Amino acid sequence: MKTKHLYYISLISLVLTLSAVSGIAVSADAQKVHALLICLGDDLKIRASVNVNEEKMTELLRQVSESCDVDLTIMKSVKAGRGVVTKMSFVNGSTVRDSDEKQGLITTDQVVQWLEKLRPKADDTLLVYYNGHGAVYGKTHMLHFDEVRQDLYNRNELKGMLAQKQARLKMLITDTCKNRVDTPPPNASTFAQVRAKNRRYTEHLFLQHKGMLDITAASTNQFALANDQIGGFFTAALIKSFSEEADMKRDGGIGNNDGFLSWQEVFAKCVWETQNLFSQSETQFNTALSKQLRKKNQTTQTPEQFSLPKRIGRSGGSGPGQNGTKFEDTLLQGHTKSIDSVSFSPDGKTIASGSLDKTVQLWDVSTGKLIRTLTRPTGEVRGVSFSSDGKTIASGNYDGVELWDVSTGKRIRTLTKHNTGWGVWCVS
Repeated sequence: MKTKHLYYISLISLVLTLSAVSGIAVSADAQKVHALLICLGDDLKIRASVNVNEEKMTELLRQVSESCDVDLTIMKSVKAGRGVVTKMSFVNGSTVRDSDEKQGLITTDQVVQWLEKLRPKADDTLLVYYNGHGAVYGKTHMLHFDEVRQDLYNRNELKGMLAQKQARLKMLITDTCKNRVDTPPPNASTFAQVRAKNRRYTEHLFLQHKGMLDITAASTNQFALANDQIGGFFTAALIKSFSEEADMKRDGGIGNNDGFLSWQEVFAKCVWETQNLFSQSETQFNTALSKQLRKKNQTTQTPEQFSLPKRIGRSGGSGPGQNGTKFEDTLLQGHTKSIDSVSFSPDGKTIASGSLDKTVQLWDVSTGKLIRTLTRPTGEVRGVSFSSDGKTIASGNYDGVELWDVSTGKRIRTLTKHNTGWGVWCVS
């Protein structure tokens, strides 16, 4: 596939903020999805990619409408100074209403007004998706609606506005760079085709989770890449991960093939798919981009997660340990950076997680409590795996493979003969 323009646009930061609900799954017939897509393609360098991402997100929402009604608003910049707002509704996979309204610039105020006017019901889902330029100023991730006019939007403020809504599930997806800028923005405004394979999976992800999903397309000081054919690497990888492959333990998947797709499984698969797209496209990067990546020593793109939502309890499940009783996923939180690999012990009682924070953590499956942290890996942990007897853990990183004693947490030995320059990404 020939790449016309490969640029370092927007890492997709996907923040999905979900409100708490009861532990009983509710009927999809009672729910509606209110969605806003903000697609800022006035920059010619990213316009083709933004258009591709818009089509993919719209198609995804059309498929969601097979489970519940969807009201969609698209705010789109078509060229400098010109935009259009499109409103439509999807019911049972079909468009039932469609209207276009020409606009001038798409601004942060329009987004704020859309949120302020929205009155979702308590059981509805709310989604805001942003695709355009952005950067990190100091410690603040800003979305660039218009750099010339300094119309910037603090991503955390947008997240805060979503959190105030009474909807059951709130989603913020931003496809934008997280490249660090040394100085803060002057006078920044404070307001400042891969389809889901099965309707069942979209129901799992949109209707049967609660809590907070906060993920972003790249780790700090990384560019988020895209091209004209597939759009943003992270967006393409994310939507591709809404599939049965994420429920399996292969090609980056951590699933247990129990027929239920969780956000934990989707994110793990998304990380692998994003890094795979980077690797496949690396030889096609233009000279300027390759120079930028070398300057940053960036050899991949790794989406980062800060928290993941819980599965809503349901009865009669068939997964391990459920035995037909009510089951609810436990959110294990402890790593300070994104998790690249997890592994169940052979007896199913312990989980090992490997992270870019250079630690391996062991968790008790029955309680969700942290057992211990293996604190001396020689680098970012890319893969973890238990031995067949469950007594030893192997962890892979840039320097090689380390073996650990599960009972004591002590390192047994380090295998360092790998000299690929990429380290070890998978152990078994």
